[in-house]
Amino acid sequence: MIDIGDYCRRVRRRLTIAGTLFIGGALLLVVDYTTQWPTAEKGEFAAVWLFAMAVGAYFYVRSMELPVKEIMQLAETKGGVLTLSEICTAVSVNPDVALKTLGYLQRLNVAAPRWEELQKNLWEFPDVVKLPIAQAIEMAKKSGGKLRLQDLVASGHSLEVAEQTFDALAEKGLAHAENTGAGRCVSVGAS
Repeated sequence: MIDIGDYCRRVRRRLTIAGTLFIGGALLLVVDYTTQWPTAEKGEFAAVWLFAMAVGAYFYVRSMELPVKEIMQLAETKGGVLTLSEICTAVSVNPDVALKTLGYLQRLNVAAPRWEELQKNLWEFPDVVKLPIAQAIEMAKKSGGKLRLQDLVASGHSLEVAEQTFDALAEKGLAHAENTGAGRCVSVGAS
């Protein structure tokens, strides 16, 4: 099941922080220049208020996170083929955000548009149908960014599927493959 609430909470929290810092910094900048508060010298703390506004702008940009994980989970549940309207409805995002996310996944070679069915605007996730890519990425993030082949096998997948998943993660650039004394493992970077 897709947990859209977690994505919405992250975006809402970042927007709240961004708005508070930016608007608060702007108000305090106006107060600093128009009154004798916080000091008698006007504009003495202008750099502080501008810094708060810059941090607010940074959090605003960070609030525009793409719902990559949620779309991959949806593709897994729908058998690897999605329409844009299904994504917008299930993930509760605007079509432009969904298209931007699909474009990002296409650059990573995780998804590809099906041009023969252009009216439906279908996107295909071929590896997601066969391989537990989203699950492997989540397991790696929970274990500090590293996932061993044995961990994937222990979660109920065959050795062949686990090896194919590791190869697909490395091939698509989603993880860096390593051979350690304990066997194969991959490192997944934080997204």
